[in-house]
Amino acid sequence: MLPVEELRMPFEGMPREVVTADGARLHTRSAGSGRPVVLAHGYGADHESWGPIARRLVAKGRKVIVFDQRGHGASTIGSQGVSPLSMAGDYREVLEQHQVERGVLVGHSMGGFLALKFMLAHPEVAGARLSHAMIMASMAGRVLERNFQNRLQVPLIRSGLMARLLRLDGFARSFCRSLGSDEYEDWLMERFIPKFRGANHRALWPVLRALRDEDLYPELNRLKVPCTIVVGADDRTTPAFHGERMASSIPRAELIRVEGARHCLNLEAAELIAEKLAAVSA
Repeated sequence: MLPVEELRMPFEGMPREVVTADGARLHTRSAGSGRPVVLAHGYGADHESWGPIARRLVAKGRKVIVFDQRGHGASTIGSQGVSPLSMAGDYREVLEQHQVERGVLVGHSMGGFLALKFMLAHPEVAGARLSHAMIMASMAGRVLERNFQNRLQVPLIRSGLMARLLRLDGFARSFCRSLGSDEYEDWLMERFIPKFRGANHRALWPVLRALRDEDLYPELNRLKVPCTIVVGADDRTTPAFHGERMASSIPRAELIRVEGARHCLNLEAAELIAEKLAAVSA
C-alpha cells in the first residue's frame, strides 16, 4: 500500500490554462523533463488522482502533464457542453498546446474511453503526437454489460440521489470498497468522495450516458497508436472482460492483468504502472 503521507501530497506541477475553441478552460499542470506522459483521470475525479504515478514518472526522467477534464476539478465546461466529442477534442487541445511530441497518453476509466474516442476521432493528431497509449481500468462503452453494480449506480448518479446517499457514511464506504482495495478506503473517503459528491452530475450526464450506450469495440481495429491495456482482476466497475475485449480488438495491443486489484489502478498498481510507462516512453 502507498504511504498515507504520499497520498495526501499534492502534485507540485507548473499550472497552465488550456483554452479550447468553445471557451472551456482546462486546468493543467506539468512537471519534469524528457519524453512527455499525459495522464487523463476518470469520472468524478481530478488530476490529483495521478499524484503517486506522476511523481514516480518525474523521478524516472519523464515530463508529466495532468489535466482536469472539462466539468471536473478546476476546469470549466465551455459552450459545447460535456460530450464524448467535446472531451475528445480537449485531449487534442492539451496535446497541441503543450506541444507534445512522441508522447504517451494514459487514460483511467472514463479517461480511457475518451482516449479511445480521441484517437478514433482525430487519428492524424494521435499519430503525430503520440508514440503509445495506455488504457487502464476502462472500457470502450457498454459499461452496463454484465454488471449489476453499474446498472444500479448509473441511474442513481443521473437522478442526483447518489450524491445524497454519499452523505451517509455506510453507503459512501461501500461505494469506496467497490472502487479500490480495502486499504485505500479511508483515503477515498477523505479525498474522492467529497469531489464526487460535489460534481455537477447533471452537466456530466452526457458522457456517463455515452459510457452506457456507445460501443466503440467494432472500431478499435482502426487504431494505429500502439496500446497497452491494464485491467484489475477484481475490478467491479469495469470488469476485466472489457480490457480483454479491447486488447483482442486493437492491433498488437498488450494486455496486463493486475491480480487482486480493483478499479483504482492509479493507486493499487502505481509502481507497476509507472515502471511500464517509463519503459514505453524510453
